[in-house]
Amino acid sequence: MADKKDVRKFDTEESVAVALADHVAGLSEKFIKEKGSITIVLSGGTPINTLGMMLIIQEVLEAPYKRTVDWVNWLVFWVDESVGLVTDPDNYFNQAKKGFLSKVLFET
Repeated sequence: MADKKDVRKFDTEESVAVALADHVAGLSEKFIKEKGSITIVLSGGTPINTLGMMLIIQEVLEAPYKRTVDWVNWLVFWVDESVGLVTDPDNYFNQAKKGFLSKVLFET
């Protein structure tokens, strides 16, 4: 028997952002309870400051998630396929830090 896929359709980027933020918050709670932490990977390719990502990040940083997500138990990794100085404003680390990491309780 084939596995059932959970396919969802959204009409707006904002509705995707809300659903994804809720899903990630639920996964965060589950894995932190079970394993003590959750691992999140931000991939390169699509900059973190695109409209869709900004909407998702904004949703995650707002109530209730900012107050209820156990940010200190998140392990965040990112991949940047480009080569450049960490001080370069186009560096993916700087985009991730500016757009997301600096807005929550992480030690970077």
